[in-house]
Amino acid sequence: VVNAARGVSVQVQSAVTRFATNFQMALNPQITKSYAANNLDYMHKLVLYSSKYAFFLMLLLSFPIIINAEYILGLWLGNVPQYTVAFVRLTLVISTIESLKGSVLTSLHATGRIRKVQIIESCSLLMIVPISYLILKSGVAAPESVFGVYLCVELFTQMLRVRFILPLIGLSTSHYLKIVVVPLSLIATILVVLFFFYKPEPDLGSFVYSSLAGDCVIMLLVYIIGLSKSERLFLIQKVRQTLSLKRK
Repeated sequence: VVNAARGVSVQVQSAVTRFATNFQMALNPQITKSYAANNLDYMHKLVLYSSKYAFFLMLLLSFPIIINAEYILGLWLGNVPQYTVAFVRLTLVISTIESLKGSVLTSLHATGRIRKVQIIESCSLLMIVPISYLILKSGVAAPESVFGVYLCVELFTQMLRVRFILPLIGLSTSHYLKIVVVPLSLIATILVVLFFFYKPEPDLGSFVYSSLAGDCVIMLLVYIIGLSKSERLFLIQKVRQTLSLKRK
């Protein structure tokens, strides 16, 4: 039963993360090229904004599924295996956090100094296995606890990536925290609160309403909290240009 639930959650995870992965893959050559040309300022912007926008994209795709997981899985599977709803929600949360690592790791590969960081990263991620084993061996933890361990270890590993990779590319850790971590953490916290207080009914009307409302809330939070003043001005300018072209 647990393996069946995990198999379903991995399918959902793969379908959702494909969009964010394709977005970051389009920027990866530019990150490598800018480092090779010693254009570090431009590379830093690519790393920062790629991390932010990949996270935003994952939120837009994942949040409607997370809050409506029970209804969606019921439509898809009919008979939903036990633990599947929790597994799907946790894997999507983990994938959203993992979206932050793509551009950072690409910048590391551009430097060519990957051995030390990859050893640290691998050792950190491997801790999922013994910790999960010990928790399950105790007999008091549910299968969902394995994904809880995965989530905590992934957060810790991302902290290690930031700690060891950013100095290699000359990017200030405090600047990364200010531009990426702080606004994303605020948005994520607000969405977690909404998730715990809002429980849509498992029907089509609630699914459509909650999905549209959820993405509207995310876009509003991204605009107010996630974007800097210059980014908001740039977005407004682009929207105005698009509307003026359509009128012509």
